[in-house]
Amino acid sequence: MFQTYIQHVKTLTRAAVCVTICFSFWGCGTQHMRPSVAVQEDSETASANYEHIGDAYYHQEKYQMAFVKYDRAVSLNPRNTRAQYKKGLARLSAGQHQKALEEFNTIIDKHPKYALAYEGQGRAYFLLNDRARAVVSFQKAISMDPDLWRSHGYLGILYDTQKQHARAAKAHRQAIKLQPDEGSLYNNLGVSRLMVSDYDGAVLAFKTALEKNNQLPRAYNNLGFALSKKEQYDLAYQAFKKAGDPAAAYNNLGCGFMANEDVESAMVYFRKALEMKPEFYKKAADNLKKAEAARRK
Repeated sequence: MFQTYIQHVKTLTRAAVCVTICFSFWGCGTQHMRPSVAVQEDSETASANYEHIGDAYYHQEKYQMAFVKYDRAVSLNPRNTRAQYKKGLARLSAGQHQKALEEFNTIIDKHPKYALAYEGQGRAYFLLNDRARAVVSFQKAISMDPDLWRSHGYLGILYDTQKQHARAAKAHRQAIKLQPDEGSLYNNLGVSRLMVSDYDGAVLAFKTALEKNNQLPRAYNNLGFALSKKEQYDLAYQAFKKAGDPAAAYNNLGCGFMANEDVESAMVYFRKALEMKPEFYKKAADNLKKAEAARRK
């Protein structure tokens, strides 16, 4: 099960008033996790048992407990590189990004050909907002293991943020080729297509994302924005509504009209959002003020 542990947003409306177009990210899934019933205090078997107990805690999202068990596994068997790697994953999932980076760097120092360590290093750099180093780490990871789909996916996102969109599209598609059932990868490809105003390509990508996984609110939101750019507003509203509540849908539809420079229609839908949730929907009120200011210009 993949988690979204960070949200990177790119605002694509000209007026920059509301709709955020969201990439998807992936949690730190570990391989071959299973719980162990008993812990034996001898050699490699004990290390493996502690590692498996750590896996069970990790699946329960008890990341600190998972880290403790992985750390014990490494202390019992320093050659257990996989458990060392999982220590880094536990740190990442717990939001301890600098400490995670230290774990991955330790592995690289000892095992410079361990591809997953470079992928973990790239994730840590990404979360620490050191995007240049993240690119280098992910590139190093796939040079060692071209099948690391997460590394390709992250490179696609990073290339998009660097406005290298052709290179980004290639990376997104390679990630999809390696993991064709992961809906979030199609979402990211759709965002990439939005950035170059390929609205037909974006709509197709977002629809495919939702065919793979209809529990992706950000894909519904992104689809709504792409449809609004195509001036298919009824369909856009339906997509926005599936991403959140009706008031949010009206607000986002208003943003779609603003992006297409239709200020009068935008104001209508911002008002609808306010009518539905006047005490809650501050964003719609702010957007309405900006729309009114735009109309007066």
